[in-house]
Amino acid sequence: MPLDESWPWRSELGEDPVAIPPGYATLSEAQSAHDELAMLWETLKLPERRAFLKWFQLDGPHRWPFSREDTLDLRDILNSLRK
Repeated sequence: MPLDESWPWRSELGEDPVAIPPGYATLSEAQSAHDELAMLWETLKLPERRAFLKWFQLDGPHRWPFSREDTLDLRDILNSLRK
């Protein structure tokens, strides 16, 4: 996955209902959470994106698609950088 100023992972989960990430009841619920991360990313300015990417490389999740717990953590970090 490229780690630059662009969104660092794809957000399209596909259509395989067996591939539901841990913690989600449905694929559409997981897709909504991943889409929210992409939207939050778009609101960040370049310095905040760089700060996020540094954090992500050191402490970010190592599996994609992200579990519910991972998406909540990522959402919190993205929101904190927006302030």
